Amino acid sequence: SLKQLEHYRQIIASGRFQQFNYGYSANLHRYKRDPPPDYCLWDVTARVALHYGNKDKTVDWRGVEMLARKLPKVAELQKTLYKGFSHRDFYRSPKTQETVYANILKSIKRHTTTLQ
Repeated sequence: SLKQLEHYRQIIASGRFQQFNYGYSANLHRYKRDPPPDYCLWDVTARVALHYGNKDKTVDWRGVEMLARKLPKVAELQKTLYKGFSHRDFYRSPKTQETVYANILKSIKRHTTTLQ
């Protein structure tokens, strides 16, 4: 959506992983503060899997590493690098089903069996 693209632009411009910036007065009304609050990544305790490609010009590997460091309470952090993958390869490459989707399904199966 256009709002999602605008939010992405705001995050890049501000250098902060924060909630949507509606402008000064709307932020005060909605968040009781301006600028908007950061997302509380330090409180995330769920298992997290980060999938990224080394040829991605949209999501840089350094951003993935920074996100991983900001998730200190995560029960299990899985980082999977797909060599040669660009951003678009995650949804357009014929290799996606056998690589990315297969890894996601294995991870889901592994964790659902440990919960039973």
